[in-house]
Amino acid sequence: MSIGKDTGGNYLGDEVSQGDWASRHDRYATPLHGRTPEGQVVPMSWHCEDAAITYSALPMVREEWHAIAKRYIDDYGVFDDWGMFAYTNGAHKPWGDYLVEIDIGIWEQRLDDAMWDAWVQCKREITEVSLKYGGSITACHGSTREGDAEFVPREMGGGFDVMKKIKRVLDPNNIMNPGKNQLDEAYED
Repeated sequence: MSIGKDTGGNYLGDEVSQGDWASRHDRYATPLHGRTPEGQVVPMSWHCEDAAITYSALPMVREEWHAIAKRYIDDYGVFDDWGMFAYTNGAHKPWGDYLVEIDIGIWEQRLDDAMWDAWVQCKREITEVSLKYGGSITACHGSTREGDAEFVPREMGGGFDVMKKIKRVLDPNNIMNPGKNQLDEAYED
C-alpha cells in the first residue's frame, strides 16, 4: 500500500467497493486489465457472478448472461466480459448441475455512484436469469452482496424460514457472518 501511495496510486477499497469483497483486495484471478468498448486497455479488477445451473439450461444461461454483460459494456464503458466457464462432477447428464461463472472486469477508477448502481443492477439481471432456469445462486460463491443477496428468500422458498430458525438456534447473538444471506431476518421476530 505504501509503494502504491508513494507512486501516485489511489486506494479504491471501502469508498468505492463497499460491500463487495471481490473488488477490495482480490489476490487471484486478477488480470489487472480489461478493454473499453473501443478496445483501449485499461486497469480493471475481476468480479465473478456464478450459479449452479443444470446441464440442459447451460446454452440459454450462457447466451443471456453474455447479452446482459454486452448491454452494460455498451451502455457504461467501464465493464468488460472476461468470459465464462462451467465445471461439474456429473458431466453431460441433463439432471446434473454445473458451477457456471461469468467474469466481469470493472474499471473501478471510473466508478461513481451511478456506475456502481449499474453494476448492482447487472448482478440482479444475471441472478434473475439464473433463477429463471431453476439455478441456485447460494450454491457457489454465495449470494452475500447487494444485487444477489436479496434473492435468497426467493430461491429457497419455504426452506428460508427453516434456515432462519436454524440460524437463531445456532447463533443466538448473530455473531457468525452477520448480515449475510438475508439471515438477519431471523432476529426480527
